[in-house]
Amino acid sequence: MAEGRPTSKAFWVRLTEGLALAILIAILCLRATITESPQVRSSPTTISILDQPYALIMSLGLIFGGLVLVLTYRGSGIRSWVWLGLGLWLVAGITSCMVASDKRAAISCLIIQTAPILMGLGIACSVRRTEKVRFILALAAALGVANALQSFNQVAYLNKALIEQYRQDPNGLLVPLGIEPDTVEAFLFEHRLLTSVGSGFLTTRNSAGLFELICLCAIGSLWGLARTRHAADSRQDVVFAICGLAILAGLALARAKNAVAALWLAGMLLGLKAKHRPVRIASYLGLACVSILAITAIAIGALGRSYRLPQPLMVRWQYWTATIQIIKDHPWFGVGPCNFAYQYCRYKLPEAIETISDPHNLVLSLLAQYGPIGLIGWAVMVLGPCAWALRSRPIDLESPPVRQPSTWTTSMLCMIALAMFVIRPVLLGFLQDPIAADQQGGLFVETILPGLLVVIFTALMVLVASRHVIDTVRLGTGLLLVLGLLATIINGLVDFAPFEPANATWFWALAGCILGLYRPKGQPQAPARLLSALGIAGMASVVIWVFFIGPPTIASMLVLRAYKATQQADRQTAAACLDRAIDADPLWPAAASLRASMVLQAEQADEQELQRAISCLRIAIRRNPADYRHHQRLAEALARLGDYAQAYKAMEQAVALYPGSERLWFQLGQLAEAVNMPKEALAYYKKVVMLEQRFEQEFKTLYPHWPRPVSRLGQARYKQALQRIASLSARSDL
Repeated sequence: MAEGRPTSKAFWVRLTEGLALAILIAILCLRATITESPQVRSSPTTISILDQPYALIMSLGLIFGGLVLVLTYRGSGIRSWVWLGLGLWLVAGITSCMVASDKRAAISCLIIQTAPILMGLGIACSVRRTEKVRFILALAAALGVANALQSFNQVAYLNKALIEQYRQDPNGLLVPLGIEPDTVEAFLFEHRLLTSVGSGFLTTRNSAGLFELICLCAIGSLWGLARTRHAADSRQDVVFAICGLAILAGLALARAKNAVAALWLAGMLLGLKAKHRPVRIASYLGLACVSILAITAIAIGALGRSYRLPQPLMVRWQYWTATIQIIKDHPWFGVGPCNFAYQYCRYKLPEAIETISDPHNLVLSLLAQYGPIGLIGWAVMVLGPCAWALRSRPIDLESPPVRQPSTWTTSMLCMIALAMFVIRPVLLGFLQDPIAADQQGGLFVETILPGLLVVIFTALMVLVASRHVIDTVRLGTGLLLVLGLLATIINGLVDFAPFEPANATWFWALAGCILGLYRPKGQPQAPARLLSALGIAGMASVVIWVFFIGPPTIASMLVLRAYKATQQADRQTAAACLDRAIDADPLWPAAASLRASMVLQAEQADEQELQRAISCLRIAIRRNPADYRHHQRLAEALARLGDYAQAYKAMEQAVALYPGSERLWFQLGQLAEAVNMPKEALAYYKKVVMLEQRFEQEFKTLYPHWPRPVSRLGQARYKQALQRIASLSARSDL
């Protein structure tokens, strides 16, 4: 009996660890094969309404699995400075949520961005055998192949089908996305559609390119881990070469120049540590050239000559200029996670075309949203393992090594099959709009083929990687993982791709592998605390669900019911669902805003309905006072009610929050005339014309070959503004 107890405890520990890893692996598969928005949307559409609940539920799974593994092994093998970085990150995140304008978006975003970190720490604690490292890396490579095939499908068929459908019925694609025809948003959609390439299962080609880069580094590490010191296996090399070529094809289909450049720069950074002098000299020269180019670009932009920069860099310079002003006004705690878009409208250059949710620069994004403490915490967690890996060798993982796939590997493959063939089709049915679902090329290509590729390639690479006994972990294995992390960080300096959920989750999965491979040598394994680990992780997950995930999920489901009722012309049921959604989540402003919009979009609305819309908009403003759209709609509701004085004040607040919007200035001019302020109205209409002209000049600079003019205000309103200027200027009393 005395000898049976440890064995029984060890069995339950292994079982718990296996279930936690199974949850993490399933989510890693789903995140890489289901398109997920990188930002929490405050104004959901019929397509995006379930994005937030889905992202939060996936994050809850990562948190639970990560906490179980960390608490089971009591954080064994994770260095103290990683915990310091995590503590700084959480302190900065909680503080920034407290000062955020939209606290629901901030809390949800903090959960979504922290969950992969905890997953990575859990992987670091559980990676004690080469078998687990091999499996995670093989899964990454298989997902890279699946994304490459999806990119090929898009380039060969889907993009052409979407372009043809858009030409036949533009509104059929624009309306479900909440885009009005003949607007700048419609132009941006059309431009991206006509120039679209392979984006795989991610939102943009840059994100897809970065994901393929991560997968490429993973398969390189797996290849190095599988090869022995004294023997080579040609059949093994052929399998890895085929998979690597497929991933490179996906990278080429994405045409992600940023990802390729980031990989090259990261390689030069690692080249500085090379033993061979010619490699070090070439790396120094390459980095010197890049530094000169970067300094030149910054000097050109600082001197007010940003129009001389290449078009992508010119647009990003506009983003960064406004972001720096945001950081100056919010230097300590930032504006809050996922609150950048609201503040960007206030600081955006008047001629800038796009309104963005991220500054396309990792450093500026963290500073603007989390403040310097958040940036320091993130850097410590990421750069610390990279620096340690570059100055030490990986440890030998626990023996005995596994020559053939074990029961654990078989169980994980079954979990992948369950996730890809059962869970994923169900989620796609919930998340995809019926219009978009019809364009995916059929059930087989959308649901069956990706699952087959992931399962087959994962099993194949695990099998060939297990042909030889691994006596030690080679140095190149860890360095290639470091290369992937550094390339991701460099790519993040000019794009938001690292914040894409799939990329962020796999980024921290690789970081967890590095922490496991380079944990302190000779450190005894901490005794497992199974019951306390399950209890604490379970309690934490319940608390997170009840207070932070449950309310927005319930509210989102009620909004979805309201959308369905609206499609059936049942306005009474839709209004009741939205009223319940407002009460279900006391922090979410979207439900209240949608309730008011339903009234304002109706051709006829009585006084009672307008009063209800006004009260809903005041609720939305209390929940997010920085969103100009709430004030704009409040002004419209008050104007329809006949209270022009209050409508004018509400529109003034909207203009203060978004001073670069011609539409807001135009509406403010109309309200100024309604309250008998012709002098102010004349000034507002002149402001409208000035902003529109600056936009036209900027548009011609950025898109000189676009075949037709694009107006941010609209030609009808622009002509009306000119007419009002002429009419008001002719008055003798002005």
